[in-house]
Amino acid sequence: MVLTCSIVAIATANLMLRQGIHPKIISERLGHSSVSITLDIYSHVLPGLQKAAAQRFDEAFNFGHNNYVEKLVIPRRKNEVVEKFG
Repeated sequence: MVLTCSIVAIATANLMLRQGIHPKIISERLGHSSVSITLDIYSHVLPGLQKAAAQRFDEAFNFGHNNYVEKLVIPRRKNEVVEKFG
């Protein structure tokens, strides 16, 4: 079997998407000019990942745990004060 550049790119994109690596990173590694090109080509890989993403989201916001707020990453602007919850 001959490995062409396109076969390696397809394998790379599929593996990285399945590992949950951000599409922007994959796009940059493949040399695409924008992430939309990567998503247009490889979006068929993503439907199977929707369930896993929903489960991870549910776990992050599991209100049964007292420390769920500590897991949140809140982006801040420079010199902005963020109040501590709880």
